[in-house]
Amino acid sequence: RDLHSFPTRRSSDLAVAANPGSFIVLHMNGAFTLDGTTPLTLSSNTAVLLNGTINVTKKISQAITDTNPASFVSISGGTIDLHGQGGITGIYFPSTKMAYIDHVTVINGGVPTTRTSGGMIQLQRGGGYNILYRNTVNESGGRCLWTQYANAHYVVMENQLSNCNMDAVDFDSSTSNSYAIGNTNLDNYRYGVFIEQSDSFNKIYGNYTTTRDIPNPPGHGIGVYNNATASGTRAVTDGNTAFANVNDVVANGLRIGSISTATGGVAESAHTFFFNNVATNDRSQGILFDTAFPGSVENYLSQTVLANNGTDLSQQNTDGAAPPEFFNPPSAINLALNRVATASSTSSGSAPVNAVDGLAFTNWKANSGLNAWLAVDLGGSVGFRRVVFKSLDPLSILQPVRIQISADGINFTDIRGVTELPGSVRTFIFPAVTARYVRVNIQSLLGFEIGLRELGVYPQ
Repeated sequence: RDLHSFPTRRSSDLAVAANPGSFIVLHMNGAFTLDGTTPLTLSSNTAVLLNGTINVTKKISQAITDTNPASFVSISGGTIDLHGQGGITGIYFPSTKMAYIDHVTVINGGVPTTRTSGGMIQLQRGGGYNILYRNTVNESGGRCLWTQYANAHYVVMENQLSNCNMDAVDFDSSTSNSYAIGNTNLDNYRYGVFIEQSDSFNKIYGNYTTTRDIPNPPGHGIGVYNNATASGTRAVTDGNTAFANVNDVVANGLRIGSISTATGGVAESAHTFFFNNVATNDRSQGILFDTAFPGSVENYLSQTVLANNGTDLSQQNTDGAAPPEFFNPPSAINLALNRVATASSTSSGSAPVNAVDGLAFTNWKANSGLNAWLAVDLGGSVGFRRVVFKSLDPLSILQPVRIQISADGINFTDIRGVTELPGSVRTFIFPAVTARYVRVNIQSLLGFEIGLRELGVYPQ
């Protein structure tokens, strides 16, 4: 039926009553105004085909909801315009088995810079697989898409999600065995995809996240995070996988963490697997690892593409949490790449920064003397255990070298127990240290020039 005014809810109820056990299809063509306090409430076995716009002009909890519980409910097409009113949920299914929402646009749910509760599309509990496919969400003080609880599984695929104060996709409250695939997340203030409180076995892949149009971009790309908001031990955020995601111009590209914000609380994130992800041009860290508590173990990162980040890696595991594990191949994170470099002297045509620019055809060369040094500011206190550099002359492997570290850039100490491996690329491996500054002291022998083509500092 074509319904042109907003007795749609009553029409739906009458249709259900007149056709018990039948599947009801509501064809909603045209513009509708929701200016009351009661949302459009759908029953089980109902499909809405919206070819038009629902205008929400009065404050209400939800524009569209369904009975609790319900099963086999779908909404396709059309626009829900919340007209700038924050705290309204466009579509809210409290407990639906096999829900399907596709090609729906929900817009104008508040000011992105002002946080409100809820999400533009929110699904809870229910059962089976609930699917959100190719929807568009723009402008909200809350979340774009929000799922909760492990009763149902969710497939969140190829949605366009932008300008939400919180997350583009928030897998919350034990969401498990669900998928976020190929979503485009633009200028959201907290996360692109957030896997959080006690979530388990979710797969996150092929998502693109950026906050490039926000000054001093906040937020994170992909996050696996657990927070104890009350005393006691929260169930572990466990076994989640994120791969082939691209994160560009956010605060942190990839984050694995946990924290307690309540006295006596314990929250842990474990058995996370991040691989083949991209984190570039991020204001703070490409990878932020800040887990807490002993159950945060076996978190793996592999083959991450990192470039032009404030810092590629910040490792802050505390309270007995295990450090991240990098493998296949071992971490290629160069903590010195594109950092600030200084030197004791510099010859014309070279520069200290050339030793940390990632380009083998540029170099730093000392001006004169039998001894010279080059120092790098890593941007903050970080852990590392390997320094690698390539000298100007292959025979300069005969030159004695000292590796030194400092917290303030003024007072340096030698790293003890350094082992140098032979070859034109010189590698120094030592027990892990934490420092902000690294300095390479080189002594000239047999007339060889002092200089470096490249210098690398690595966590492994």
